[in-house]
Amino acid sequence: MLDIQDFRGNRTVRLLPRCAEMFKELRSGGVVLESAFCGQHCPSNYVVNADLELPFVKLPLDKFAENVRCLLVDHNGSLPLASFPLCYAHRFEPLLDHDDGIPLEHFISCIKDVQIIMCDGAIKKVQFMNTIGTLNGVDTTVCSENNDVQQRLQQFSREVLDLLKQQSPHCRLPVSKFVSSYHQYFSRQCRVADYGYTKIIDLLMAISKTIQILGNGNKRIITLSHRSQVKRFTNDLVRMLKNKPQRSIHISDIPREY
Repeated sequence: MLDIQDFRGNRTVRLLPRCAEMFKELRSGGVVLESAFCGQHCPSNYVVNADLELPFVKLPLDKFAENVRCLLVDHNGSLPLASFPLCYAHRFEPLLDHDDGIPLEHFISCIKDVQIIMCDGAIKKVQFMNTIGTLNGVDTTVCSENNDVQQRLQQFSREVLDLLKQQSPHCRLPVSKFVSSYHQYFSRQCRVADYGYTKIIDLLMAISKTIQILGNGNKRIITLSHRSQVKRFTNDLVRMLKNKPQRSIHISDIPREY
């Protein structure tokens, strides 16, 4: 598809003629290709980071959620994730990067009526939630018609959950290290074909109710989904309260007890 050439000490990349013709046919046929960035707030020569490196933020969720909804309304219901920080800064204030903050992509997924989907061309977009059982372009309601495979997939989901809980301090694991970490923790290989898939990334995306895949490219990271984190915190809190004589605790004491 691409042709890389050296010209006077510089390397240039161009589309092969047959691919250029293909894109011309798509445009002439009225096919609209998804843009990787927002045309309203980004210059035409804007370069999207291939690894989708976004800031780690520290903001009140309720205020952030309100701002995101306003931003989506301004963008007709959806906008590319890669240029989200620019659009947000244009409408509100810059999203500062904090070492101890929450990954922006994960923080967006915590908003109940907003979702992040994978469009054609591996472009992630933020949009209002208007579909059921779909995340990153994969149907998560049905993984296989085979009950045996379905049961194995549910077991795999629980195993990944246990594995991520061991990743200190934020339950995050690079996708590139998943296979080796799985092997080390469970003392067996992760056989993707046993679950009806051919690629590890497709298998991981099939359990999106349990985990979330942050970023793109070689720096993708697996973490617990917001749903899994809330469930985990709830279980921990109930266990904590059961150990208290009055079955109660001051909210200010939770961080210390936790």
